[in-house]
Amino acid sequence: MPLTKLNSASVIERLPVGSVLQTVQSGTIADDVNTNVGTFEDSNYTLAITPSSTSSKVLVMFNFPFLLKGSGTKIRGGLKLNRVIGGTTTLIWNTDSYQEMYHTRDAGGTPDETNNLMHMSFLDSPSTTSATTYTMQHMIRSDSGATQSISYRSSYGGGVILQEIKG
Repeated sequence: MPLTKLNSASVIERLPVGSVLQTVQSGTIADDVNTNVGTFEDSNYTLAITPSSTSSKVLVMFNFPFLLKGSGTKIRGGLKLNRVIGGTTTLIWNTDSYQEMYHTRDAGGTPDETNNLMHMSFLDSPSTTSATTYTMQHMIRSDSGATQSISYRSSYGGGVILQEIKG
């Protein structure tokens, strides 16, 4: 649901490059639990925007509260961001699919969990006027003692904001 959206072509044409043309924000987001070790899985943190011009940029902002839970000498996992346009998925952030973005190691006892709130922003150039969906994925690294990667609900401080920026 757009919070703001400029619709008049004459107004948009007069705005300088870098102006915000529309803003969308996520509503309530539920918890999501990934127990598939070694597999990036979609979280419930997903939101779509439809750019008004192929030259527009999209500023993608996530607050992503998550927990990595398990036991062992180390528990670790990763996050990545995908963009979907017309059924085609493109990995746009963490393009190496790095799997140790968050971890905890044994420091005099067995770690049980690590809680974090990841803040992320990314300026994307989707080059489209089609609906563009952004989804955060989370995973458990396969050599880890973790058994669950949980993306918490939005009431824990999470949310997604997308802004179309004039290009």
